[in-house]
Amino acid sequence: MAYVGSFTWALGRRRIGTVCIVLITALALVLLVQSARTASSTSLPMSLMVVASELSTALLLGAAMVSMLLGHWYLTATGMPLAPLKRLNLVLGVATLLRIALAIIGFVLIGGLPESDHQRLLLSLRWLAGLVSPLVVVVMVSRILKYRNTQSATGVLYVGVVLILTGELTATLLAHELSIPV
Repeated sequence: MAYVGSFTWALGRRRIGTVCIVLITALALVLLVQSARTASSTSLPMSLMVVASELSTALLLGAAMVSMLLGHWYLTATGMPLAPLKRLNLVLGVATLLRIALAIIGFVLIGGLPESDHQRLLLSLRWLAGLVSPLVVVVMVSRILKYRNTQSATGVLYVGVVLILTGELTATLLAHELSIPV
């Protein structure tokens, strides 16, 4: 379906391409919610927390990756307007703030810092690499784009993708150890 959507979009058949995008997104959301529901505990609040955490993770990773890939497109099509990249950078910032809010809720649910040094170290890595650094990336990219320097913005977004992946992988480890999404 992704191939059909990409192919039809490239041929200028935007309506068919849009339908494919909507279908892929809906299917991905259904699968993500279903997998989060089956992996979580039986209590409704915890199930909702897991589903919200998984959806916010998908939004954060998706926003970072799409922003970086769009930035690469600007390297070959230099005349494109910057508005789409600026909007995606804003989406990345909102996704990061949403992820931070859910991580704070998870932190409250575990009752403060974990007991083991190993878990505290992972929590520090999670917060610094996966939550604080993406906010810095968003600010840097917005300032870089004021100078229309898409090459530098793309490089910063690439670093952001690596940091977010590191943070989310660490969050997954912690969620399995603590049984609460952080």
